[in-house]
Amino acid sequence: MSIVSGTGAVRLTEDVHSAVLAVSRRYDFDASSSDSESTPLFVPFCTLKLVDGSQSTFTIDVSSSTTPHSSADAGAVPATWESLVASLPRDQCRMAVAQVPWRAHSDSVVRTRLVFLLWAPDSTSTKERMMASMFSKGAKGLIDHLPVQASGVDDLSLEDVENKIRAKATVK
Repeated sequence: MSIVSGTGAVRLTEDVHSAVLAVSRRYDFDASSSDSESTPLFVPFCTLKLVDGSQSTFTIDVSSSTTPHSSADAGAVPATWESLVASLPRDQCRMAVAQVPWRAHSDSVVRTRLVFLLWAPDSTSTKERMMASMFSKGAKGLIDHLPVQASGVDDLSLEDVENKIRAKATVK
């Protein structure tokens, strides 16, 4: 499987495809776990990096546990929004896919939304940010997601992401 965008194509390895599918599953949140302010919300995610070579390839950079309340596998990190933000390198571009729970104001029901994050910090070169942007646009057809672009940690508050989700959502 590959993503074609702009002037190039990037290949998705089978492990990346499997990780994105695992993250994109909808999870049922019971009311007791989502109401607690002290318990961080479960946010399954994987971050991807672009490896440029003879054929550009997305590989998994960091992967979270993909089931609620499970212990993290070796090489996986706890699935919270804070752990996703902490996993992003401050000097390189990354893309991430995360299943973010959010609560609608109208009915207070917890729902989830798949978010595709383009992390392009200001400290990276313009060329690297442009390449990351080009390939992230190609990912639009891969999954149904809400795009979020960030150039610094301040752009990634969970509250801001939830507000972006609410702005795009239609709750009947």
